[in-house]
Amino acid sequence: MNKKDITSIHKQIQSAIKDGKLKMRSKKYFIARTILITIGIVIISVALVYLISFVFFVLHITGAWELSSFGLRGFRLFIFSLPWLLLSATFVFLIGLEFLIKKTTIAYRKPLIYSVLVMSALVFLAGFGFARLPLHEMMYQRAVEDNTLPVMKSFYTEFGQRSLYNAHPGVVIEMNDNGFVMNTHMNMPMNVLINDKTNIIDNRVLKINDNVMVVGEYKDGNITAEAIKIRRGGRGMLEDHPHSFMHR
Repeated sequence: MNKKDITSIHKQIQSAIKDGKLKMRSKKYFIARTILITIGIVIISVALVYLISFVFFVLHITGAWELSSFGLRGFRLFIFSLPWLLLSATFVFLIGLEFLIKKTTIAYRKPLIYSVLVMSALVFLAGFGFARLPLHEMMYQRAVEDNTLPVMKSFYTEFGQRSLYNAHPGVVIEMNDNGFVMNTHMNMPMNVLINDKTNIIDNRVLKINDNVMVVGEYKDGNITAEAIKIRRGGRGMLEDHPHSFMHR
């Protein structure tokens, strides 16, 4: 930029000020604005990390994570089982965070795609790491067991106890001639019927306390199993916490 351009810009700014198109702002205004933007970024970032970690928790506790190992049908069930309301809220928060970050001097000159990708990656990683902590599991247990979580009770039970279409996570509590009985994440026993067409993934022998995912149609308290997978974690979680599925 040469001297002539600088002079031209200076004249344009002076003209805009005279016409009332530009207003002078005090230093206190910019300090207050920066503080408010920073607070907004922190609040939305915390909310995003919480939401993303809760999505991971819901996918685990409902067993949706395991559906991808059931082939093409399992993948379709996984897509249908995603908590789309939570994902939509996450997207809205991401837009809000991006809007505030673009107001800062650090990011306003950067291309939009770069800031979006970096921001999304950071909150995703933070949410994944936060999901590994026992907070959601403890809050879920409080919501469904001792009812000591009045404010968040409906939030945790609504998403944590949601049913998947033709997919049923549970813990084996009894073996019988027709299959087995399992206790679900809603603390409801179900009879699982096994036949010659049932595909037991990994060909493992089922036993009591196995944590399983069963794909099949539910009718009159019975699930006709099309496929069964022993979930990661081995033994079930009914021994100490009948509602807990965040076994590690």
